[in-house]
Amino acid sequence: PKIPTMTSKTLIIDDDPVVVYMLKILIQQTELDNNPLTFENGLLAMRYLKEHYNKEELFYIFLDIHMPVMNGWEFLLELSHFADTQNTSVCIVTSSTDQSEEWKATQNPLVAKFLVKPIYKDTLSGFKELTEKK
Repeated sequence: PKIPTMTSKTLIIDDDPVVVYMLKILIQQTELDNNPLTFENGLLAMRYLKEHYNKEELFYIFLDIHMPVMNGWEFLLELSHFADTQNTSVCIVTSSTDQSEEWKATQNPLVAKFLVKPIYKDTLSGFKELTEKK
């Protein structure tokens, strides 16, 4: 019998429409998801997740740190109250080159990768494999 594969949802949370557009294309090219969901701030994404999060699906989240309304750190804190590392992988996508932010991000068990913009296809291509090894 064929083992059923988990379905997945990909979320892009970034307030920069150019970055969102580029990430969407890269995510489609790397075959992570054909139709990623986009949110311009952490609060909108959090509302979505609180309604749709479940343990039967994989969640790939591309998260900017510096956003209005709810920033990436606030989002991660809120997410850690209910998300499970078994099916949730966060990729921080930031323009910040602050080493302390990278360190802080890697301390969070939900964060699988920390990327500094601009993002390229080869940078992103290993993300799915990385998350599947968890």
